[in-house]
Amino acid sequence: MGIINLKFFDPLTKIIFILLFVTGLSEVICRITYHLHYGKNMVYHFDCIIESLLITIYFIKTIRIKNSNFWIFFSIIAWPILGTLNCIFFQPLKSLDSNIIFLENFSIITMSLYALYSILLNENLTFVIRHPHFWFWTCFLILSCGTFFFWAYLVISNYKGKYLNFLQYFQVTVNILVYAVIALVFLYYPKKFMNES
Repeated sequence: MGIINLKFFDPLTKIIFILLFVTGLSEVICRITYHLHYGKNMVYHFDCIIESLLITIYFIKTIRIKNSNFWIFFSIIAWPILGTLNCIFFQPLKSLDSNIIFLENFSIITMSLYALYSILLNENLTFVIRHPHFWFWTCFLILSCGTFFFWAYLVISNYKGKYLNFLQYFQVTVNILVYAVIALVFLYYPKKFMNES
């Protein structure tokens, strides 16, 4: 959907498109490394940092915080350092990087809530649901809340428990719905959002 209307996207929406491309690519690489008996965790270590960086840059630019260039530079330095320190001291490449997953999702939840709060303060934006970034912020909030609690349950229950199957299906369903909404935003972007973004 995104490729069809890519020429109409603003630069921030193109970041979302790149993020989805990176996510899809990492899933393909995970399948390959899994079948080659290397596991998926190594790929997720790198993917998590790249995703965190892209999403942070996206939020910094859409929220339009002061000194945005400083915060972008800071995030470009901070996320890789956090990922590297996590690999060295806590969770090596062959283990799940749950620390970074929790940190990433906590930061996305925080940024999403702040972005949604900031849109409420914008008196010039009267029809919020026609604003594409409102949908992206909402999707990130829902996806990150689901992911945060799903991985928290897995870590606490040590990948066992009577709710594990239900939570796996629930998480997959949330992912499908969120990506479907993002696809619809991409599809209707030029028709519905050109004058609102």
